[in-house]
Amino acid sequence: VPVVISQDGDNAGVIRVVEGFKSAMKSFDSRVPVVHLRHKQGGGDGYHKLAQHYGWALAQVFTRLHIDYAPSLPPAARVLILEEDLEIAPDFFDFFAATAPFLDDPEENLIAVSAWNDNGQEHHVSDPKALYRSSFFPGLGWMINR
Repeated sequence: VPVVISQDGDNAGVIRVVEGFKSAMKSFDSRVPVVHLRHKQGGGDGYHKLAQHYGWALAQVFTRLHIDYAPSLPPAARVLILEEDLEIAPDFFDFFAATAPFLDDPEENLIAVSAWNDNGQEHHVSDPKALYRSSFFPGLGWMINR
């Protein structure tokens, strides 16, 4: 499964960080491809630019990635999206593995599963094993199917 980094724009500092990450990943596990996608977009306010970038990046991952960057892999069935400043919990990937079947079940009628909760601090949470359905779009760390 590749790690895909989607960059909006051409900031040289971001490019250096991505290249450093790619090098570190190659040393850590050369079987994991790291793909750096770069998107240069037109005008609009910040909200619209962000929406355009997400749309472009998801289209790349779901329709082009297996053709252009990872031809030995099948098309992606789902994607995990992490904002660059998100600190993940030790059970982050286990959480998504456990909740992926909910996305696959048409009766659940879900658009995404999120690991982020604005009220997820310890003093707000009474049951750390509880799972909540929300009409609020998650952001930050989420998973969506094709």
